[in-house]
Amino acid sequence: MQCLSNLNVGNLANHRLSPLSGSRPTPIAVFAFKRLDTLQKTLSALEQCNGFPGGPIYVFSDAPRESRTAEVGDVLQLRAWVQRWCSLHNAQLIEAPVNLGLRESIIGGVTSLLNEYERVIVLEDDIIVSPCFLEYMHSSLDRFEDSSNVYQVSGYFVPNRRHLPDAGFLKVPACWGWGTWRRAWVHYCDDASILLSEIERTDVRSFDIDGTYGYLDSLRRNANGSQNTWMVRWYASIFLRDGLTLYPGQSLTRNIGFTSDGTNCTEGPMGRVYTGQKITNRLPNTPCLSESSGETAEFRETLIDFYRWQNYQWSKPSFRERWGSRWRRLRRLWTLK
Repeated sequence: MQCLSNLNVGNLANHRLSPLSGSRPTPIAVFAFKRLDTLQKTLSALEQCNGFPGGPIYVFSDAPRESRTAEVGDVLQLRAWVQRWCSLHNAQLIEAPVNLGLRESIIGGVTSLLNEYERVIVLEDDIIVSPCFLEYMHSSLDRFEDSSNVYQVSGYFVPNRRHLPDAGFLKVPACWGWGTWRRAWVHYCDDASILLSEIERTDVRSFDIDGTYGYLDSLRRNANGSQNTWMVRWYASIFLRDGLTLYPGQSLTRNIGFTSDGTNCTEGPMGRVYTGQKITNRLPNTPCLSESSGETAEFRETLIDFYRWQNYQWSKPSFRERWGSRWRRLRRLWTLK
């Protein structure tokens, strides 16, 4: 399989970073585009974390798209503000010369950091973190650093009211506040067509979380070029190696990016659920190494239940559609009189 080490993943992958000071540092990568308001909230929450910064910080700023001249001012304003913020926090701003898009930004930025460091913590510009987020990430990255079957640590977990263990494992990774190691990231495969052919030889229903989420369809759309995302490729890369991601029982992050100007997350029936999700301020206990032998049943059941409920929310008519249908019925009744 063609993996990351054999790929040209964009301008940032070969960017030579200036490693910032610290003993055994774990860098924090923050990826931004044009939304200064959400980025400011993300960085403000990060500043409130216990032990902040806990490692060097790199902010990756994508360039405006050529066809969107209105984005130029937004990006320049964001970069000017971030430069001042970086000066206050001894952080480094990495400005892309051309628009890369989220996939190339993430892959290139994470790769460049893991060329310099053994592990990394990753945030996008619309993720609010709990005050104990960094503590959890550092302790978990320490605990499972040499566990070859653990590929990622996630700070996010789906909304739920269950009394779950403090933390557990799933095969599917998450992208709303996460961390990984160099030894895991080298297995990332960027070729969606190769991944698709391999996944189709496996338990496809399991890949789709017992048929409750269309990961295979997303991977297929990446392979045919109608979609350009990195997360499903990372998931497929992990799934094919029977790898695991560590999750907290209650989420330590919240996504506030479901707005009308979002690039990958926009307003919709689930937007309010995610943007209003409660996050815990209690530091989860990190599991023992012996617990990382496979998926945690309670976490798998919780994820399946949430995806089923989400499918129902996506499929049911909106308020406007319900009223439109009622109005059409009334008009037909009136016509018959």
